[in-house]
Order: sequence, then structure tokens, then C-alpha cells
Amino acid sequence: MIRRPKHGLPRPVDDPDLRANLLYMLGLIGAGGQATASPFVDAGLLADGAQWAPNFALSSCVRATVAGDLELLDPIGVTNGGTYVLLLEMSGAATRALTWSSFWHWVWGDATLSSEDGARDIATFVCDGTRMDGVMQNDFLNAPRGP
Repeated sequence: MIRRPKHGLPRPVDDPDLRANLLYMLGLIGAGGQATASPFVDAGLLADGAQWAPNFALSSCVRATVAGDLELLDPIGVTNGGTYVLLLEMSGAATRALTWSSFWHWVWGDATLSSEDGARDIATFVCDGTRMDGVMQNDFLNAPRGP
């Protein structure tokens, strides 16, 4: 339950009730104050030739560092209607082969990974319970910045 100030004046940020309400609204704690799933999970370094099943049971946003060729297996913990994000950061400059299980679907054929060291590729998906429909944005390392 969100508590409102009695007199309409904002309370200080160090107010524990306000802090708890903000954390609850962000989905970081449950109604009883217990911690919920992290908003971001780091899967760590994926070695060349790795087979990986992203685990979305802990978070809808998963980050991994890709060191070489990668095979993505069916994801874990996805639900019908869920939206999921993969943030893939490249380690080392190389052309990487990327294969996807049949659970992953793309608008314009299979997505590919950037080849530049440090590049960040972001894939966003919507799950219908039987597959993940996604779009990929590549090479955020060199993406133009706004004003």
C-alpha cells in the first residue's frame, strides 16, 4: 500500500516508508518487504563454442559477455506475454557464429552478433508461450549519441 503524506507535503527521501514504497513500485520488493527477483542478471563470460540457455526466471533482463561462437538454446523461465531482453557484450574483436534454437524467431532472418571488441548488442523479445519473437540492435559501442 502506498502511503501519502498527511499534509500534502513531500517527505524526505530518507523516510523508510517512502523508500519501501518506491522499491515496491519498482518491483524490487514484495508487499511484505521481501526482496523479489533482481531487475538485471549477469550470466558472465560465455567462452568460444558455448551452448547457453538464458535463464529469465530470475530477471527479464540478462547480460552476458560473448568471447566467440555461441549457440543459444531454449530459454528458461519464460511465460506467455512476457517481454525479455538480452544484452550481449563482445569480448575481443572477431567474427562470431551465432546459432539459435527453433524457439527464437526474428523479423528478418536469424540475428547476428557484432564483431568489434566491446560492442553491445541488444535483443528484445516477446514470448507467446511457444516461441520468442525478437528484434536485434547491434553495435551500441559505435552508435551515434543524441544531443
